Amino acid sequence: MSPAEREESLVWLNTVWGIYKSDVAKARDFDASVLQAYADQAPDALRRAGGDTAKMALDAGLVTSLKGRFAVVAVEQRLAQITGPDEDAHSFVGVDLDSYLANVESQRALAPGSRRKIGLIVAAGEIVPGTQPPGMVGSDTLAAQLREALFDESIKAVVLRIDSPGGGVFASEVIRREVQALRKAGKPVVASMSSLAASGGYYIAMDADRIVASPATLTGSIGVFAMVPTIQRSLERLGVHTDGVGTTALSGDLRLAARIRRFHCERCAGPQTAGRSDRRGGAGPGLGRRRREADWPRGRARWNRCRHQGGGEAREARRRFRSRAPRCRGQSW
Repeated sequence: MSPAEREESLVWLNTVWGIYKSDVAKARDFDASVLQAYADQAPDALRRAGGDTAKMALDAGLVTSLKGRFAVVAVEQRLAQITGPDEDAHSFVGVDLDSYLANVESQRALAPGSRRKIGLIVAAGEIVPGTQPPGMVGSDTLAAQLREALFDESIKAVVLRIDSPGGGVFASEVIRREVQALRKAGKPVVASMSSLAASGGYYIAMDADRIVASPATLTGSIGVFAMVPTIQRSLERLGVHTDGVGTTALSGDLRLAARIRRFHCERCAGPQTAGRSDRRGGAGPGLGRRRREADWPRGRARWNRCRHQGGGEAREARRRFRSRAPRCRGQSW
């Protein structure tokens, strides 16, 4: 781990851990140092509790009391004294969750509707294209909800609650444009970030009128990236070779065993090889005598780049191995 990465990781980890300790300490009415000691001295505390983790939590004050499965009978008896006994269920008189929710929703449906409402739309999960079930943020699913709020005259503003690590670029763009449409229609949008609103989650909040986050929110974007892996050289070491034919210039380029292809540099008006060549030093068509090789450790890899695609790396290769870095014609470092 580099010093910069270590510093960055410690900053957000210590922030999240500090907020968690403060919240727990406030709820349990003890000092935050108690929770820190609970974590740091867990082996000793567990030994004192005789290996009983529940008793260990009780001793630290994290829980108020311990109740086993059979203690529930006493609780039910107490509830039966309050609500009355249910002879059929041999328990107390109560209502199950589904019946309770159905009753609440019915009351809401029959209640007089307000002409001024604030729409609450939740984006929880990874952002992916299309229609998706709860737990995922489908671009079409969320876009439809935002558009419904757009054309609902009773909704005067929208709160977009974001709990997402991000996801697809195009899917995020579909959602962002719907947020933008709400603003253009004069309906304010407030993006409310939960503990996580990263990458695409940050992106869909960009067009909101206001963005609200907590001190523990992890947000921001690393940008957009793509990778094209190749194991051609690894296979050649094992004596495995691949070949084939295609109908277009790009046929087979995404195969794992495909050779890194050349690219066309518009600034030097000539084809170059992007990335590494094969083990035998083949640089692909177009480089000809202009190709120069910078040998990496073990002498196995060849590195070829146009100056416009990474001059800094070329200079580093030249410094390390005292070889001329490949360049576009008419250009120099």
